[in-house]
Amino acid sequence: MGIEHEFDYILIDEAGEAMEYEVFIPLQSAKNETKIILSGDHLQLGPLIRSELCLQMEMNISILEKSIL
Repeated sequence: MGIEHEFDYILIDEAGEAMEYEVFIPLQSAKNETKIILSGDHLQLGPLIRSELCLQMEMNISILEKSIL
């Protein structure tokens, strides 16, 4: 069972705080023509991670920052 709608645009607000796994669900509905818009400021508050394992896996880098790099 998945998302059955097709969207022209997907807007991820506060992407400077969003981790990859947090945006997987909306991005699953993206088709080839779907425009994905990430908004936010990667220099402000980033993802809050307390797990040493997650830090080692670089989950403290937001999806917005990863898209800029």
